[in-house]
Amino acid sequence: MVLKKLKYNTLLLVSYLFCIIFIVSKAETPPVQTWLKTSWDAPHLLLEIIESVSVENSTAYYPLINEFINLGLFSSELTYHEMYNTALDVIESKQYLSTPTSISILEFSLSLHTTAPAIQAYYHYYNTTVVPSKHEPDINFNPECDVWVDWYGHQACNVEIFKELTGISKTGKFDKLLNSSDQHPKLLSFDHILSSNAETTKPLIILYADVISPSFVPFHQFITDLVDNEEVEYVLRYKPPRGSRNSLHLAGYGVELALKKTDYIVIDDREVETGDHNERENENSESYNDSHREKLSEHLFDENISEIKPLTASAIRELGLKATQFIISSQNPLLTLTHLSQNLPKYSYHIAQLNLNSSLKQEIKINQNYFGLDSNSFWLNGLTVDPSSVDPFSLLKLLRRERQNVLSLMSLNMTSQQAVEFLASPIILESKSSQELTKGIFDVRDKSEKQNIIIWFNDIEKDKRYSNWPPRIFDILHPIYPGHMRYIRKNLFNTLFVIDLSSVKSLEVINEIKLFIERNIPIRFGLIPLVVKEKNESIIMAKIFYYLIDQYTMPLIMQFSSQVLNELKNSPSANIVKIAEKQFNNVINDQTPKDNTSVKSFDDIIKSDTESSLEEQILGATEFINKFRIDADGKGKGALFINGKYFDLDDNYQRDMIQTITEHTGFIQQKVYVGEISDHTNVFEYFMTLPRVPSRRNPHVFVSDSQPLNVINLVKNDEKLSSGRYIYSTKQDGNEVPVSLLLITNFDSEYGAKQGLEALKYLDESSNARVAFIHNPSTQPSIREDISLSSLIYLILHSSETNTVDMPDLPKILKEAFEEYLNIENKIKMPFVEQTESQEIPISNYESANPARSFGWQFADKVKSQTYWKEWNSFTRKTLKLNENDTAIIVNGRVVGPFIKEDLFVVDDFNLLVELEFSERIEPVINAAKAANLTIHLDRSNYPDFVTKATSIITASMTSDVPVGLFGGQELKRDLSFKKLKSENSKIVVGDIEAAIYKISVLIDPLSETAQKWSTILEILSQIDGVAIELYFNPKMNLAEIPIKRFYRYVLEPKLKFNTTTGNLIAPSAHFSNLPEDPLLTLGMDVIQAWLVTPKVSIHDLDNIRLANLDSRLRIKGVESVFELNNILIEGHARDMTLQAPPSGLQIVLGTKNNPVMVDTIVMANLGYLQLKANPGIWTFSLREGRSSEIFDIQSAGSEGWYSRNVEEIGNEIVLNNFEGLIIYPRFTRKPGKENEDVLKLEEKDGIWNYFMDKFSKNVSKQNKAEINIFSVASGHLYERFLSIMILSVLKHTKSRVKFWFIENFLSPSFKDFIPHMAEEYNFEYELVTYKWPHWLRAQKEKQRTIWGYKILFLDVLFPLDLDKVIFVDADQIVRADLKELVDMDLQGAPYGYTPFCDNRPEMDGFRFWKHGYWKDHLKGKPYHISALYVVDLQRFRHMAAGDQIRGQYQSLSVDPNSLANLDQDLPNNIQHIVPIFSLPLEWLWCETWCSDESLAGARTIDLCNNPMTKEPKLDRARRQVPEWESYDKEIATFAAKISQSQKSFITESNIQSKSTIEVSSESKIPVKTEKHEEL
Repeated sequence: MVLKKLKYNTLLLVSYLFCIIFIVSKAETPPVQTWLKTSWDAPHLLLEIIESVSVENSTAYYPLINEFINLGLFSSELTYHEMYNTALDVIESKQYLSTPTSISILEFSLSLHTTAPAIQAYYHYYNTTVVPSKHEPDINFNPECDVWVDWYGHQACNVEIFKELTGISKTGKFDKLLNSSDQHPKLLSFDHILSSNAETTKPLIILYADVISPSFVPFHQFITDLVDNEEVEYVLRYKPPRGSRNSLHLAGYGVELALKKTDYIVIDDREVETGDHNERENENSESYNDSHREKLSEHLFDENISEIKPLTASAIRELGLKATQFIISSQNPLLTLTHLSQNLPKYSYHIAQLNLNSSLKQEIKINQNYFGLDSNSFWLNGLTVDPSSVDPFSLLKLLRRERQNVLSLMSLNMTSQQAVEFLASPIILESKSSQELTKGIFDVRDKSEKQNIIIWFNDIEKDKRYSNWPPRIFDILHPIYPGHMRYIRKNLFNTLFVIDLSSVKSLEVINEIKLFIERNIPIRFGLIPLVVKEKNESIIMAKIFYYLIDQYTMPLIMQFSSQVLNELKNSPSANIVKIAEKQFNNVINDQTPKDNTSVKSFDDIIKSDTESSLEEQILGATEFINKFRIDADGKGKGALFINGKYFDLDDNYQRDMIQTITEHTGFIQQKVYVGEISDHTNVFEYFMTLPRVPSRRNPHVFVSDSQPLNVINLVKNDEKLSSGRYIYSTKQDGNEVPVSLLLITNFDSEYGAKQGLEALKYLDESSNARVAFIHNPSTQPSIREDISLSSLIYLILHSSETNTVDMPDLPKILKEAFEEYLNIENKIKMPFVEQTESQEIPISNYESANPARSFGWQFADKVKSQTYWKEWNSFTRKTLKLNENDTAIIVNGRVVGPFIKEDLFVVDDFNLLVELEFSERIEPVINAAKAANLTIHLDRSNYPDFVTKATSIITASMTSDVPVGLFGGQELKRDLSFKKLKSENSKIVVGDIEAAIYKISVLIDPLSETAQKWSTILEILSQIDGVAIELYFNPKMNLAEIPIKRFYRYVLEPKLKFNTTTGNLIAPSAHFSNLPEDPLLTLGMDVIQAWLVTPKVSIHDLDNIRLANLDSRLRIKGVESVFELNNILIEGHARDMTLQAPPSGLQIVLGTKNNPVMVDTIVMANLGYLQLKANPGIWTFSLREGRSSEIFDIQSAGSEGWYSRNVEEIGNEIVLNNFEGLIIYPRFTRKPGKENEDVLKLEEKDGIWNYFMDKFSKNVSKQNKAEINIFSVASGHLYERFLSIMILSVLKHTKSRVKFWFIENFLSPSFKDFIPHMAEEYNFEYELVTYKWPHWLRAQKEKQRTIWGYKILFLDVLFPLDLDKVIFVDADQIVRADLKELVDMDLQGAPYGYTPFCDNRPEMDGFRFWKHGYWKDHLKGKPYHISALYVVDLQRFRHMAAGDQIRGQYQSLSVDPNSLANLDQDLPNNIQHIVPIFSLPLEWLWCETWCSDESLAGARTIDLCNNPMTKEPKLDRARRQVPEWESYDKEIATFAAKISQSQKSFITESNIQSKSTIEVSSESKIPVKTEKHEEL
């Protein structure tokens, strides 16, 4: 019995141990690890620290360099870790960053290497611009100097040479003066300038330096001494160091392992080759991955779960709710959210077993039913963050911005909690929301005595044509189909045009109005003729218009305008007055005037006397135009008012109409519902009489596209502004003065004096404003050198002797002084001892009662005054970006202007500005402050400052500092809608909400791909000082399938990580462990829009990862890969300013000064989009030689946003110095005489001579180009194997020169390593091309569908513009003919040629979807073509804008996820009625699936297309079907083995690695590839 029991226990123990061993073995599934590095090397860590501190505090740049020099950091032997800690200690102890959270933000910034691109931009500029410019024959330049000064084009490699070059004496003075011929140095936009505070211009020294060089310190110290002595200004620029440097490994990206569909076998059956070429950069280094994270105690996250268990439909239904419950109940919800969402496929079964809390389910249900928020939303201090901007780089900028806002409010004696709550005050938000719909509305009612200035063409309430429409306004609440309008017999939408009737475009508008009325569109249309003083034709046409309206019927005026338009179109150069006279006589022939008087002649009408009714109407129209400042620039553009809402009239006016009518429909519905609008309400009058609707317009006052909101945070500039003195009105009887006006102008000019006088006149009338003056002088000599009004202002307001004097009548004193300045005739010198001319100021004669004399201010010191006003230059030039002599007004932080000199801002304009600012921005801030009890301790002395500063902070916080662009409005939105959510059971809080500076609120579906990314970001943000997070869970209910089908890691850390032993940096990576072994996975990168990333190093098939297939040698290391950031994009949206349209087909080039054509692209018609591949540097933006440069000029490169300055002012350079890339908005104008030229039009050739010349010149130009260009795409080792065989088959059948073009995005590193050897061996050319899927074009989620998209969507932009023809050949094809035949084939005007599908294999008829249903009807007899082989005439394709039409069709069709099942085939076939397809002969593509066995003999290419009936693997089919395939495969394999062996020998001989300060783990080394980088 004992023995039996012992045997039982032994068996139990063995079983237990076996289970443990089994569990452990299962836990040790191979890992997957991915790194991302830049294509350029890492800068020195100290430079990154200096630049990062400078971003936070620009004044710290040079002092911090000096600190590091004093500590010997540039030349020390400290490890990177020691260097980092020492630098941070200095920064913190010396308070270079002293604001709360700044050190934490600095460390976060350094972990992202955000300033590395700026340093690389200096290196790029040095290599591509500085060095080439010094290689001129007459320039002595030594490229070996590590540190050297550029002294106006001359090089000095050490201090002694510099002294000799400048003749600098022992006293520190320059003996040798600069010559006028010396090259003046050019400053870069991101240069750091060190200068003394003196305002005089100093010589500029530019030091190019490798800061690690021993020569740097003495040179730098010598120059800084010169700066201290006020001798020079100094700019330090980085010079690339010599020798090899470390790779720059990045964070701030995601890596996915998506579960792949396996309908067809796509795995290569060859073994993965291993070898020493995969050894790491440093054998004794270590890797940083997510294994350092805190181990969770929950059983679910035990490391032995590594399989995916199936779920039933009922188990899936509540998976999101159960996951939410599990996360909220865990000890560390953020970490649990990260771990669960990023590994959901293997945890879903276990989550489904939980019992659901009914209260949680009920709470989520209520939230989703009643609040309708998006599944995933992100707020920072109430600021709505676009989900596409939730990335570390964008968030870092937002954090810095919000810190400034919060700290600015805290400077007004608020706590951090009060500041955060004030930023998102419901009072401010509600006020802003209520203003949105009525913003921009003006009272445009006809207030003339006869009400005959506005001519209404129709009246929906009175005209018979609308008599059958229902009259009830309540019908507007009835639902209708989207896009439709409601036919109600009310003038709900009143559209008023103000147009120049002498212009063709305006007459076209009248024609369109006629069509709208004839089609019974429910809009009332009105018109006022635009009278342009300088254009007599506009006055004549206005008089004719008013006469015909007054005396004849509406159809007759429509007939007149239509006939004038038709004749003008037929004879564009004809005189419009003569045409108008002719058509006037035609239309009134046999017509009787309404008043039965005799018909007036054309001459009588246009020469009507000043007292006639016509002249009254013209005068009334002129007054209307002036009152609303229409056509202020005199170009006759006109305007449009929709229910009073103003728009500049352009070609998009119908879009403005539709958008505004949609908005106003909602507004009217709301008012009808609450009873404010009824059947008796005149809706037009209702809009015109809304509260605070202005009855006049100044374009500077009202925010618009041409006058965007410009706001400065006054607290940031408080040091200077606090020294200014305000003038108060005598009418102010209380303490509350909420409006502060700063007038900046040249007070020594007549215009400036007039502007100042208008401000003082306004102050006379105002009781709630104060005014201050800032003088903005001109460097040009004043007309009145003996008069200086600015000196008087200084004396009265700012001089230390006078500014403390209490002067209740100060406005009167200044007003009379201004009036006297403007009216002075006799300049009387002040009776002052030892006067000089420079000290004179006009004051009225002794007998006058000028109040200034009674206070003793008869003399103003002009010298002191000039010194004082110069101190304001930094504020006016840098902060306000004003030029000298400019005029602008600041009202509570909003900058209005600059104004043109003819544009005087009068008292009425001041009233308009203050009323608008008070109602829209100031009053809501006051109400919010009072509600929060923030004003109770304020008195007259500090109330105005509080309100002014608080308003500027709030307005600035809601105004984007990103330049206005195509998609984004300027205003940021704060929103507290998440506060409405019930959150007792579905919310977690991380951090101290009360003490937070950054209050992050997130609504998240925990089982979404968004959650996979955001969870890590939130986890890292929670570790930054001052951050508190509110997380509201919003899981989808009633799921039908598992929502996440991928494993995911987001690579991000709060600070840099160092090896504690070696002190080296640890490279961040995405690390996957305990993955299921059996599923097929595909690895993908999730990066920001601006990054072009490709795989650089890996021996594995990253498109088809099956961990179970790894042999024992690879299981420990697992699957490793290194990706490379190849390029950072410059994207743009171009405009043809002549035609006000995208310049479709315009060809753009990007390069450098010495190599202007490095990258080219074409402008799409779709949004005028352009994309240029770049890297950090300074680039030149140009037009490509040819039709583009012949027709167009560049007006602006658009680097400053939608309203960028012109190239004459800022040049055509584009600076790329960040990781986020650039979006530019270039503007182009057409050359005179080229207004109607089509840049896409092919040059017409006439005559046989031109034909032969064209052929001959093409042959000459193409002597060095390939005759056959083949384009293909492959993803995964199997398809790359097919691709190699396809290449070989092409080459075996042609004697022509061949070039292959491969899309780089999808190629594996091993293929990219192999293809150069194959190209050399088989004598062909190749090039890797790529194009980033544009952000505005609907993306595909599946990788295969993305590849299909690349085959068709970007043909016009994927290849260089000088490539004429390209043939696409599928990777799995075998070619049996000379493809030169396809190159030479006449496509008969079509942009491309495809082969139709065979239809001679009857057993497949059931799969021929194009033979029935939708496709049969759509094709209308045209063939359905296969996309495995096609030839593209790129010139024809571009010239007919085929790419734009295809993308437009794709965008339309892809709205339905079930459309375009075979995207690359369906799209060209669907659009072939618009973009024609030339059908290639059937023998050009044979596929066993669709074609008969008999036709194989004549096949010119064989495609291994999938068979939906048998689903036979392609490898099996290739071996069975194509006899030559095996021989090709063996030939390629033999060659590959030979290359592999030679590489092993090379690596073995050169395996000594240089010392690196970047480390990775010993368990899993980064695979490296040694090569030189060509700098783009």
